[in-house]
Amino acid sequence: FVNGRFMRHPYFHKAIISSYSELIPDDEQPNYFLNFSVDPESIDVNIHPTKTEIKFENELPIWQILAAAVKESLGRFSAVPQIDFDTIDA
Repeated sequence: FVNGRFMRHPYFHKAIISSYSELIPDDEQPNYFLNFSVDPESIDVNIHPTKTEIKFENELPIWQILAAAVKESLGRFSAVPQIDFDTIDA
């Protein structure tokens, strides 16, 4: 959502998917919600007739922050698989 408006954003979707790339099979997708509050002057909602696609003024920094935040969250909450090697005394 952006300022309460439902939106789809393929570029931001790719940021989420790339963060999960090594964690889930290619034919699966994570469920997620984004909720942005931004200055209305910094977006353009007239990209698609249904007004569900939004163009942001500066998309690259948002993409970078979004991808980094997802990766950090996955690591923080142990969503990343871990391998524990126990040593055996010989």
